[in-house]
Amino acid sequence: MSSVATTELGSTGEPEATPRRPGRVQSSLIEAGDLAAFAVETIAALRRTPRYLSEVLRQAAILVRGSSLIIFAMVTFIGMAAVTFAYFFLRSAGASDYTGLFTGIVMPRAAVPIMFGYVFSAKVGCGLVAEIGAMRINDEIDAFEVEGVNPMSYVVGTRLLGALIFIPIAVTIALLGGDIGSLFQAVPVLHATSPGGFLHYHWSSQNLTDNLQAYLNCGSMALFIVLTSCFYGYRASGGPAGVGSAVARSLLVNIVMVHVIATFWVFMFFGINPNLPIGG
Repeated sequence: MSSVATTELGSTGEPEATPRRPGRVQSSLIEAGDLAAFAVETIAALRRTPRYLSEVLRQAAILVRGSSLIIFAMVTFIGMAAVTFAYFFLRSAGASDYTGLFTGIVMPRAAVPIMFGYVFSAKVGCGLVAEIGAMRINDEIDAFEVEGVNPMSYVVGTRLLGALIFIPIAVTIALLGGDIGSLFQAVPVLHATSPGGFLHYHWSSQNLTDNLQAYLNCGSMALFIVLTSCFYGYRASGGPAGVGSAVARSLLVNIVMVHVIATFWVFMFFGINPNLPIGG
């Protein structure tokens, strides 16, 4: 059987070919361009956001109340998992006393930022997409525009500034949770070493650069996650099913970019000089 191309009649009466839909790669590039344009528009709208200071503080308070505990708990668990791996790996070589050396290197450089990115993507990012997406399909964003309120400033800008207030608090909580989880698993649970021995190697194997890198790493992740989540929520369509699709799409993009951002900063800080307190 011969296939017939789908055609339409133009204004002259001659058949015209149906426009081809963009492919997967082209669609991804268009979507990335739309996201970049949205980020620029959001930054431009921030100059009008300080007039909504009460809303900014309310959004920050929501994040502090709703996300601090889950961030602390999940990073505590990853600290416990890191100690479990380090202890049983080093015990085979008779070097279990150096468990704290492993956690001091791994936790601020990789484990804490990556787990922070996972939790922030799932808890904060998906929540923003669902909230803003529901506002979009219920015509609340259009209502703001009708009333003369710029939704980019009031809806997106306030949430971005609220997240910026929350990020230093969240990263501090994450680093603290990683330290507490490591210490708890190493000393009272596994009896890998004494508290003094663990803390000595844990803190002597990291410095200020490691912790500043953790703040920069987690902060850039959180900023990207908030912008991406607001973008997908703001352009949601198709009713509740469309909001669900936007949530899933944002989570996919955020999880991938968490690894890209973490890899980038680790390479920038430690790619040439690993800055390890071991070796000759």
